[in-house]
Amino acid sequence: MKQPLSIGEISQLLNVPKSTLRYWDSENLIDLTRNDVNNYREYSRHTLIALSDMVYYRSLNMPLKEMKRLKAVTPKDLKDSLIALDKNLENEIDRLLKSKAELKKRMININTYMEIVNRPYQQEAIDFKVLYSFDYQNPEAWSECISDQYENLIYYDNDTSCPQIGMTKAFSTKSRLLWKEKDKNQSYITFPLAVGYGNPTREDFLPHIDILKSMGYETGKIFGRYLFSAFDKKHCDFYKGFVEIIDKKNGI
Repeated sequence: MKQPLSIGEISQLLNVPKSTLRYWDSENLIDLTRNDVNNYREYSRHTLIALSDMVYYRSLNMPLKEMKRLKAVTPKDLKDSLIALDKNLENEIDRLLKSKAELKKRMININTYMEIVNRPYQQEAIDFKVLYSFDYQNPEAWSECISDQYENLIYYDNDTSCPQIGMTKAFSTKSRLLWKEKDKNQSYITFPLAVGYGNPTREDFLPHIDILKSMGYETGKIFGRYLFSAFDKKHCDFYKGFVEIIDKKNGI
């Protein structure tokens, strides 16, 4: 093996970007000599071995401040550092698993919407018993809104002009009761509901009401479980819609 090696050769040997090697040098993580002629960094065999150790700890996601201590840590200090690193990795694994679970839920929601699109206007029991208005000033409400978005509902009553956003939980006295189940045998029909992103209007619901009327149904209150947001001719929020059936004059 020739000595010394260039930064490009070290980069290829250890599969580490040259920018990283330069950064480690600037942070004094490695000891380098300079060529007397051109002042270029020169990497000896000893430096290469030391760098391989840095690459190893980098692969473990060791923080830079801990890597800086490696030259002077005792065996006990190193063990303590690795124990702390192990705990951090466990926390990161938990975070990634939660992210993966959320991604899975979102994909399930998309599949749910597609299934409703392919088979709209089917009878199905509603999956909540109470609905409160959303308290926009409450941090707990926002935390729940973000962590479990299926808990976000849209509510439309023919007696009102504007849809409302609600949740199945009340987080303060400012959360008004919008609806409560009175009849467990009440019939509902599901449908794919797309409304303007963050700005639902009465017009988003009317086409479905008209279709159900043409099928012989008299409709009541309408609910939607939030599934996801995406673009379909315009930016939309997509919901699993539930419409209350007041009267069934004909069959589907």
